[in-house]
Amino acid sequence: MGETSFVLAVDGSDRDVQQIREFLSGNRDANYEVESVSEIGEALRRLGRGGIALVLLNLTSSFEQRTAIDLLERIHVSSREGLPVIVLVNDEQTGMDSLKHGAHDYLIKGGFTRDTLRRAVKYALERYQLLRHEAERSARYEHDLRRLRDMASPGTTPVSAVAFGQGPLSKERPEAFDQLVGQYTRLLEAALEQVAYRIESDLSHELQKLAERLGFLFATPRDVVSIHTEALRRLVSHVLPQRAQVMADEGRLMVLELMGFLASYYRTYALRRSATNHKEHE
Repeated sequence: MGETSFVLAVDGSDRDVQQIREFLSGNRDANYEVESVSEIGEALRRLGRGGIALVLLNLTSSFEQRTAIDLLERIHVSSREGLPVIVLVNDEQTGMDSLKHGAHDYLIKGGFTRDTLRRAVKYALERYQLLRHEAERSARYEHDLRRLRDMASPGTTPVSAVAFGQGPLSKERPEAFDQLVGQYTRLLEAALEQVAYRIESDLSHELQKLAERLGFLFATPRDVVSIHTEALRRLVSHVLPQRAQVMADEGRLMVLELMGFLASYYRTYALRRSATNHKEHE
């Protein structure tokens, strides 16, 4: 079993807190330590001290509805690095509203089991780690591209001559662009199903294959953003605003991961090209 993850239960009901402790204890795959507070101020002070991995916020417990949403927003803003928050609610509409205000997931009170809670916590923590990882990868992305330009031979290497000089794929290769948007849209839909139904799927592998195809077409980061934007436009055109917000959040993770794979593809290409040029000049 790995290190302990500290969970903060913001709940005015001792009975509910005890149930959460029981549900999260004895987990063979993870070790959780549940701390609890019953007031907003306590929650913010405890988060300020650090060390909390996830917040379980009971929106059905002793808080007025508006106060509860305000609390959720304050936790989302004040918690370090945007900690994941799972909310317990009485109905689906409140759950959807909570997602709009910063929650990572929601569970219907009285309708979740030990396994349901464990899966929700596990997924929220994994998604949070992925977000941090992709944010770090994104921060390195421009550095990778600058390094790529330095490694490539100007005027002779396809990456520098084409990938950084050609027009957008949507104009140069409209049919290919439309196919790429369709492929990316399907992956984004799969990501949304994974969130909604806890479905396991190898999206990273599929994104890597998509990045390889983009690299073969000498796509640029701007092309990736265009594909992402068009896919989101198609998906959100017929959904409720709350659903659109969830799509935008998941899409942000996906586009960062896709850009990371594309940068890796070009970096590998440039290394091979550099090695070939070196051998030719020996």
